[in-house]
Amino acid sequence: MKMTGFPKLIGVIHLPALPGAPGCRLPASEAVSRAARHAVSEAKMLEAAGFEGIIVENFGDAPFYRSKVPPLTISAMSVIVASVRDVTKLPLGINVLRNDGRAALAIAAVAGAQFIRVNVLTGVAATDQGIIEGEAAELMRAGGDAVIVTGTTTGRAIELARLQAAAAQRTGAPLYLGSGVTPENIESYSGLVHGVIVGSALRERGVAGAPLESARVRKFSKAWKERA
Repeated sequence: MKMTGFPKLIGVIHLPALPGAPGCRLPASEAVSRAARHAVSEAKMLEAAGFEGIIVENFGDAPFYRSKVPPLTISAMSVIVASVRDVTKLPLGINVLRNDGRAALAIAAVAGAQFIRVNVLTGVAATDQGIIEGEAAELMRAGGDAVIVTGTTTGRAIELARLQAAAAQRTGAPLYLGSGVTPENIESYSGLVHGVIVGSALRERGVAGAPLESARVRKFSKAWKERA
């Protein structure tokens, strides 16, 4: 399946802890099966609510490897994403935390996903995993098509002035808001970006890593469609 155009409303699936992660207490095959069922259920919920794309990420694997995850993570995510691919025709994206863009590309290639998210593409970032350096030299050769701007942490809203500055500087690539967007603030941001990537606001109590809540998913989709 090829992606035609860029989806505007993208929901994020936060996977539970995968094999090898400190939070995983199940045998590897059982953990992958459980995570696949979780991902399939949430993908169906997002599609039913009118979302246009989905990103799958290994959010439950904290604390994250800084830039290179082990083969076990790659194989687990490949199986899970392939399961999601079987139940939805929406464009699928991969984000391998904390910043393994090459692993994300590999998973996308074998599992039938259409795009990846790379948290630090250029420059450096000081994180709780240490200093993370961008992977632009490798990844841009495979095609970087859009830019994502975010707040300082997962679920944190970006300052409007910062988003306005980013919107003023872009040179044709679609600009996405990647954190902190809610039904309450979406109208302030929507005119500046091509689309939004939303995870925390869709979850129970608005907490990152919690399961999706159907009412929140529908509320966000409705707010997006009704924005000015």
